Amino acid sequence: MRDILSADNPSLADVPFGGKLIVLGGDFRQVLPVITGGTRSDIVSAALVMSPIWQHVMVLKLCTNMRLTNPYLDDSQRDTLTVFAQWVLDVGNGDVSMAKKNCEAHPSWLQIPSDLLLTPSDNNIQTIIDSTYSSFCTMYSDASYLTARAIICPTNSIVDEINDTIFDQVPGETRDYLSYDTISKTGDPIAHADVLYPP
Repeated sequence: MRDILSADNPSLADVPFGGKLIVLGGDFRQVLPVITGGTRSDIVSAALVMSPIWQHVMVLKLCTNMRLTNPYLDDSQRDTLTVFAQWVLDVGNGDVSMAKKNCEAHPSWLQIPSDLLLTPSDNNIQTIIDSTYSSFCTMYSDASYLTARAIICPTNSIVDEINDTIFDQVPGETRDYLSYDTISKTGDPIAHADVLYPP
């Protein structure tokens, strides 16, 4: 930004982001940089708060939980959401007691409240699906029902496993629609173009 904006105004060459207002959103405690094989201190050292531009940042904090202002919540739902929101804040602030395991240097394990846990007796994936999409067999074609729910996964392999399990429950014959059959040859000598355009 400094390179671009200082072309017309040389004084902007030394101003962060060329004098443009940049808004960074999120909770930096939850969005940490990925340092392959890095230690806890390596990760903290690579965080935005350690950057030289941090001195130019104005931190604005949200202090109203907008979910709690929903007029369609009854008192019980609002109370449940309030307790959960406070627990999440306490976890982020380090106010929840944590335990050490396997000779760790720092405690990093916390007890999740039982009302937030699923305790499957058999199939973990099916338990998650049933909990999130309780009426899936009758509502699978209702877009509003599907878009009001989501299952967050830590890895793509789990995404694939959940998707396969859910699709197996949809009645009818399945079809695969590929994004391409073959890749059009161009004058550019691109090796392994199929890696750039997965089917």
